[in-house]
Amino acid sequence: MILSEGRKMILDIFSDTDRKYNYDKDLTQSAENIKLQLQGTYARFNEATDPLIIEALIYRMKELETQYSFLIKKAKLERLCGEIDSKDDFR
Repeated sequence: MILSEGRKMILDIFSDTDRKYNYDKDLTQSAENIKLQLQGTYARFNEATDPLIIEALIYRMKELETQYSFLIKKAKLERLCGEIDSKDDFR
């Protein structure tokens, strides 16, 4: 089956090659990786003209924004838990 250029681009946008994260390994590195992907997606969005590509990029941006938000919340929680564990008052 021959796919149109637009459909190939949509499949490329949602490929799994850049989604293999180990969030527990290094939150900072994962967040930076997602931030770079998000910047690239914004750039592609600004240049897109095909309505299907634009729609796909909107979904991709929302996905990356949600992942980034998750990592930030997780990092804050881990920092908070680390501060509580280090205080003798709470033991």
